[in-house]
Amino acid sequence: MKNKIRQISFKVRLFLSFLLVIIVIGIIAYTYGSFFISDNVYGRAQREVARNINSAWNEYNNEIENIKTIADFLSGVHCNEYRTNKVLLAKIKEKYKIDYIVFTPGKVNEKIAENSRPRAETRIVSAKELKELSNNLAERAFIKSKETEMAKKIPVSDLKDGLVMEATVSYFDTKEPEKGTLRIGKLLNKNSEIIDKINNIIFEDQKYKQKSIGTVTLFLKDIRVATNVLTLNGERAIGTHISETVYDKVITKGTKWRDRAFVVNEWYITAYDPIKDSKGNIVGILYIGRLEAPFLEIRDIMRRDLFLLLLLSTLLCVLISYWISIAIDRHFIQMTAAVKQIANNDLNVRVSKDTGITEFNILAEAFNAMAMALNEDRREILEANEKLNAANKNYLDMVGFVSHQLKGILGSIVMNIYSIKEGFLGEINEKQKKAIDSVARILDYFENMVKNYLDLSRIEKGELEIRPVTLDFSEDIIKTAIQHFEKQAQEKNIKIENNISSGIKISADKGLMLIVCDNLLSNAVKYGARNGSIILSSEDAGEEYFKFVFYNDSEPIPDDKKDMLFKKFSRLPGTEKIKGSGIGLFIARQIIEKHDGKITHEAVKTGNRFSLLIRKRSN
Repeated sequence: MKNKIRQISFKVRLFLSFLLVIIVIGIIAYTYGSFFISDNVYGRAQREVARNINSAWNEYNNEIENIKTIADFLSGVHCNEYRTNKVLLAKIKEKYKIDYIVFTPGKVNEKIAENSRPRAETRIVSAKELKELSNNLAERAFIKSKETEMAKKIPVSDLKDGLVMEATVSYFDTKEPEKGTLRIGKLLNKNSEIIDKINNIIFEDQKYKQKSIGTVTLFLKDIRVATNVLTLNGERAIGTHISETVYDKVITKGTKWRDRAFVVNEWYITAYDPIKDSKGNIVGILYIGRLEAPFLEIRDIMRRDLFLLLLLSTLLCVLISYWISIAIDRHFIQMTAAVKQIANNDLNVRVSKDTGITEFNILAEAFNAMAMALNEDRREILEANEKLNAANKNYLDMVGFVSHQLKGILGSIVMNIYSIKEGFLGEINEKQKKAIDSVARILDYFENMVKNYLDLSRIEKGELEIRPVTLDFSEDIIKTAIQHFEKQAQEKNIKIENNISSGIKISADKGLMLIVCDNLLSNAVKYGARNGSIILSSEDAGEEYFKFVFYNDSEPIPDDKKDMLFKKFSRLPGTEKIKGSGIGLFIARQIIEKHDGKITHEAVKTGNRFSLLIRKRSN
């Protein structure tokens, strides 16, 4: 009876464990799923609005182009016919919805005169200028300012100025003769036609709960002068103000807004773009918005469906886990006892293969087979392990021996070659000198390649240990590295200019940091332009890092080839004729990252810049 209680207790604990895992996974799945749904729905809305604002700009610019076309038409050969004929001008204004056409004789603005094509812009026209053009325009431009929820708290007054699309061009009347300036403009204040046209093109006639799914607005500064956004009483929200957050970003900072925003009385997924005049001053805003509510409804429906799906899945998993816990509990004690016997080196133990559960039968057969083969397997594993250890030891010993022997031999050969080259062992003729120069270059390359492969071996075996000390980067590293490649640079008439001043202290491993700088200078010389320059400089990169820049005159590396720079055994196209191992920058990057730093590349017009971010000396 006591054993039965223990079995039931174990079964319950096992079932509760399954249940806990199922619940946790369900919560995680729902949380992640909800986030994924929200992110995708909101992302889709933002992408649609981004496309919508581009379409709105296309239509807006088309309106401006139409005005420019009319200005071009009236300033050309038709100037004589139209300039003094008010009837014809009235027909033009009526046909093309133009609000004013003004021929001003006299001196022409230089910027207008030097360009035969009309210049168009959106600008603010003062109330005085509007009244001079037409009393009707001044009346149309007047907009009563209205208090708006969440708008910026600034003093506001009724709007009397006008936002206009205007084209300006010089004209010459051959009949008079007379020259002057032609201005053609369209007032945007209360101009619902443009707004509705853009809205119909973008949103067609889509509705959500009897409300248009999209809105379009033109602002003069922060005041709506033309819009299809409606107030609670169903009127166009002309005279209302932009929200404070949008005002600060678009009007104050002059940047675009792509986010949700509160528009009069609803939340929208919006795009606000500043409208600028010909001088670059912000005169207004073009706005496109999609009602947020439909997207939220889609999100909520998808969340609900996900919740129901996960709930049903959880219930099913609970039932399955309960059945599994019963099955496992039945044979668990038998299997546990057999395992204990195996642990005590009793390899004759066997378990029943008739459990009624296929998986447990397979497990029992496997367990029995394991017990029978355990001694043999153990013996084979030990033998194989001994052989592997011996082979690995032999390999490491061979690599160490060959590396040291080869490095020593190379050093001796290089020293002797340079002794012959410099004439220390007797004079040599020009032909011999050229041959020895060729051998010296090959040996330099070979020596550098051996060093790189030795460094790569240390990295691959995980033996790259950092022993940081306080270093003067210029004195301890850069000047030594320059000495290594001074001769190669002189052969290509490359000037090395070290602008890194003494006294810049870093915390780094001296030997490893020298490897990095050697690789960068080696590449700068190998791939640098003949008769060019290598410029080394430094700058402070914050509280913790210094930035060191290695620049060389060379062919700029295109952005699409940057990924190849720091890969192992990678060579850029077009460099095959220049000898290299293809691992120098890979090694440099590994070392810098071991120092908690960063190495980057930037192509400039005349060459390439490699930058190192290295930690400052610890105080």
